[in-house]
Amino acid sequence: VMEVRRERDWIVDPKGDFVLIADDVLILRGSPDAIPNLRELAGAPLWRAPDLDESGALTDLDRAIDTLVEMKDLSEVAVGLAYSTLVLQDRSLAAEVRHLEDRLDEMNNRLELWVLRAAGGYAGDAAQLRGLLQLGRAAEDIGDQAQQMVWLVEKSTELHPVLGMALGDADDVFLRLPIGSRSAMDGASLEALNLPVEPGYVVLAIERDDRYQYRPRGIAKLKAGDHILATGPEEGQEALAEMAGWRLVEDEDTGEIELEPLAAAD
Repeated sequence: VMEVRRERDWIVDPKGDFVLIADDVLILRGSPDAIPNLRELAGAPLWRAPDLDESGALTDLDRAIDTLVEMKDLSEVAVGLAYSTLVLQDRSLAAEVRHLEDRLDEMNNRLELWVLRAAGGYAGDAAQLRGLLQLGRAAEDIGDQAQQMVWLVEKSTELHPVLGMALGDADDVFLRLPIGSRSAMDGASLEALNLPVEPGYVVLAIERDDRYQYRPRGIAKLKAGDHILATGPEEGQEALAEMAGWRLVEDEDTGEIELEPLAAAD
């Protein structure tokens, strides 16, 4: 929940103990898969995804919009991976952020091409298409900034204490978890696990055989040996770890969190 509108007031970033009342309006962010469950919890009418007309060939404008949507998703993943890189101090994740930034550059060039081609046959005012180019540049800029975030890790530079405190105060945490054998996640699809609702985590990427799958769809199936990179509320990390076949244990000497296999994952 990002914001709550109550009559004429806005409550930004409400905490976990905030109590909702009738007629509150919620501004939320998360996976589209959770929309039906959220509407049911709120007592709202049943929501159905709109039917898409898939007839006919793709136009240049269709391709431009598809590219822009993918750029938006990749830019969000790049920021999530950049934060994860800083929290986990993982140079392999830093390399993935750089790879995503390169992809966003290439996609922005492709977007400009599709928009220019679409402008020639656009029935309306072609100037209206400039918004697509502006959004594309914004997504590319986000990728550039994500890359700038990880240079500290790439250069093996120690984080400034203030930055460490800021990361520690973040509302969401980032977890990188291996999938244990015979765990609840082993062989299950993301759609079946319904992680955005309970325990409230979004899977940013799946690592399998040293390759990453970004923004995996609900049909993506996990298997033992995979690693997931997920973000969500701190209070849900133990439940997420247990679904992957692990128990979170704090080291008494260092204070760091370690993974201990559950009996089901042995």
